[in-house]
Amino acid sequence: MYIRSWAAALLLSVSALAQVNSTSSSQQIPSAFRPPQHFQNNNLVRSINLEKSYPREYINVVIENISPSPQDEYYIPFEGDRVGKVGSLEVKDKKAAGSKPFVVELLGSDAFSSTQFYRVRLPKPLAPAEQQTLTISYALLSLLQPLPAAINQADKQYLTYTFNAYLPTVYTTLKQKTKLKFPNDDITSFTHVSSGEGNAPERTGSTITYGPFNELPAGSIEHATVRYDFTRPIPYATLLERDIEVSHWGGNLATEERYWLTNKGAELKSQFSRVEWQRSAYYKPPSSAMEWITMPLKNDASDPYFTDDIGNVSTSRFRKNVMEANLEIRPRYPIFGAWNYKFRVGWDRGLRGALHKLKTGDGYVLNVPFLEGPKMGEGVQYESVEVRVILPEGAKNIKYETSVPIVASDMTIHRTFMDTTGRTVLQLTAVNLVDELRDRELIVTYDYPFTAGFLKPITITLATFGFFVAVWLLGKVDHNTSQSLKETQQDLLKVAKSLLNTAVRQKELSAVVTENAEIIVMQKNIVADLEARMQRLETNTDRGQGRYQDLSSTSTLAAEVPSEDMTAESAEVNFVSRSDLEAYAAELEAMVVCFSEQLRGQLKILNEKLDRVAIKEDECNEELKALNEELDRIAIKQDELRSMFA
Repeated sequence: MYIRSWAAALLLSVSALAQVNSTSSSQQIPSAFRPPQHFQNNNLVRSINLEKSYPREYINVVIENISPSPQDEYYIPFEGDRVGKVGSLEVKDKKAAGSKPFVVELLGSDAFSSTQFYRVRLPKPLAPAEQQTLTISYALLSLLQPLPAAINQADKQYLTYTFNAYLPTVYTTLKQKTKLKFPNDDITSFTHVSSGEGNAPERTGSTITYGPFNELPAGSIEHATVRYDFTRPIPYATLLERDIEVSHWGGNLATEERYWLTNKGAELKSQFSRVEWQRSAYYKPPSSAMEWITMPLKNDASDPYFTDDIGNVSTSRFRKNVMEANLEIRPRYPIFGAWNYKFRVGWDRGLRGALHKLKTGDGYVLNVPFLEGPKMGEGVQYESVEVRVILPEGAKNIKYETSVPIVASDMTIHRTFMDTTGRTVLQLTAVNLVDELRDRELIVTYDYPFTAGFLKPITITLATFGFFVAVWLLGKVDHNTSQSLKETQQDLLKVAKSLLNTAVRQKELSAVVTENAEIIVMQKNIVADLEARMQRLETNTDRGQGRYQDLSSTSTLAAEVPSEDMTAESAEVNFVSRSDLEAYAAELEAMVVCFSEQLRGQLKILNEKLDRVAIKEDECNEELKALNEELDRIAIKQDELRSMFA
């Protein structure tokens, strides 16, 4: 557990900035290290501001050199679990207004050390018995805890803060006191410290004062806890990516910021109620949810946008006048405790107000804010901030300076449309920042030769010229090739049309064949019926002749009644006389003639249709033969084209 805490603290606190006004790289020291007792604190006043979502401590201390030799190293201790949460640590000379912060570096120790030290380099060594008043300020991130940890949607939110009533110091302190400033006077509880002048801390409105305490030895500890009302959101950005793109040709400075934001306030006990939220919108009570985020911009800002993972968010307002510009954004939903929201905002501004050219040489100076972002009454904490300054292509000899503590810096290449060598990118990383550092300057100097400004136009011109030359050369390679391609396309079009006509003809032929098949079936049925009738006619004729002979021999002209042994078919004909028999025979003969003529007509129609089918088949065969010849000719041309291109 101690190893993990120490590793995390060391990772967050390692500094790599080379400016004289910021924290430098860390230095490893043994766990048994104890700073030399060269100083003592004569008078110390400590102020803890709890009006925002993070504690901010301001310390004014009068130090005195009690050693017999000049000294310039002053040490500030922090407990091992808090050193990784210290942000924006600065040490200045209180009496030198406008002076730059002193050089501060973290002395990293091993995992078994419970205390970490910052070493302050005084700009001028203090002589023996000489005094100097220092102002030490820093913020502590992620130390406020909601109590209770879960509340209802409309409940108040209370926070607790645990601290040392005595300022942790490695030197003897002759006199000190600690003041706490709260956002309001709703302070439900606080720890009573018995030592000092009086048995209880002094409370006045929204302020509590511990002390004064006299003659405190180094390392004195007295833990105290306060609980107070803070019904506001606790914005915490786990990551902020900020891109600043410089365009000399466009005269534009494009800025884009990507936020991973969360609310570290108390969680909701139950599910979110949209009805209750809408009802509270009429009288607007204090809430622990984030509903609006206000971002002040430069007065020449323009064309802002606000998007998230879903897309464009229309619930935003951009207000601009001569003096200022404000971008007010409203997330898609209110952000309650432990809720997250990822979004991006961007805007443009004129380059003239941020970039200046040096009078001599090709040098330029870019002056932009290192951190802009939201400006809220409850403040914003940033766990990690990555700033990328994208300079124009051809920029070189890049240097930077800022008062924000930097833990890492790098130079990379960023390629965009029509770039050749790519644009140089200055990438800076800082950790544990707060919104009070917004508008801190980031000054970047670089050289941009006059000829580099024409690199992109020349690239575009050459690319366009090369494109037209390539087209011209392709057109001049072989005119016959393009003509052959054109002829091949025409031949293919003809073949396609021929295939279409052949398919139509084949469809017609299939219909005729189907029709002829039906006619043949019908003709077979007619022939079969005719044969049956002829057979019946012959049978009846034979029987009629036999009957006529019998009637002639008996000379009987009476009506003949069929006997009981005659069949039904033979009974159909009843001969009364010879004239009747002859008439019946004539009728049968006429019937035979009629059937024969019908058969001949149907056979003639069938033969005609079969002839048409044969003709169409011959035509289709001829068309298919011609089509195959066309395909063979096209294949030969394709082979010729392949050989030409090869």
